[in-house]
Amino acid sequence: MGGGRIYVKPFSRLQIGGSIAGDNNEYKGLRDTDDDGYPDEIDLYPEDERYVTEIDYYRDRLEGDPNAVLALQSLIDSGIVSDMEKTDLRSY
Repeated sequence: MGGGRIYVKPFSRLQIGGSIAGDNNEYKGLRDTDDDGYPDEIDLYPEDERYVTEIDYYRDRLEGDPNAVLALQSLIDSGIVSDMEKTDLRSY
């Protein structure tokens, strides 16, 4: 996190300038209930460290099912399950 300001003072009572600031980890101050590295605000399962996205959840639930890949793809294609993977998210 950092910032800076540059200004000029053309007259004694007038300042003209600009500021810039940045934050490399905007999620640092957010709660992470299950301590999995993903803040509750982006973690669909904030109480369970095994899951972050819907795909994590359904892959676990469909494990052992020989048609699991097709079933999960069917859920994604129909819009019931988001296609966002845990690897698409940045761990904090």
